[in-house]
This record gives sequence, structure tokens and C-alpha cells, in this order.
Amino acid sequence: MNYLQGLPIEIYGPIFVTINPLRQPMGEQGRWMFEHLIYTADRIKGQERLCDILNKRSISYAGAWTKFGFHEDGFSS
Repeated sequence: MNYLQGLPIEIYGPIFVTINPLRQPMGEQGRWMFEHLIYTADRIKGQERLCDILNKRSISYAGAWTKFGFHEDGFSS
């Protein structure tokens, strides 16, 4: 992940992301249904305006949708 996202190991340490946990999670936290994004011109215009709402009134937004929709983009956001 360090190389893909330009995160220096010296600052952040080695970052490895997996969807396979080291041990079975204890209990269920919830269930969600997700779908892949469909990029349109309007969606890209919205991304360009993200700075207008980001960190306003102590609210931040994160997710793969803030960039190109890849898992790595969700991590870096």
C-alpha cells in the first residue's frame, strides 16, 4: 500500500491491507449492501467540489468515491 499511495514507510510504517482477518471477528457489527460506483460527468463535478464541504462544521467524508473508486483510494481517503 505504501508504494501505491505514496505513503513513505519512514513516516507511516509498512502498510498492508487485506480483507482476510488474522482471526475470526467476535460478533457481528452490522450488514451493509454496497454497489460499485458508476462514474458520470456529474459525479466527477461533485468530486471537484468536495473541498467546498470537507471539514466544514467538523464533518469529514471518506471513501473510494473521493478518487477513482479503487479499494486503495478508500484507504488513502
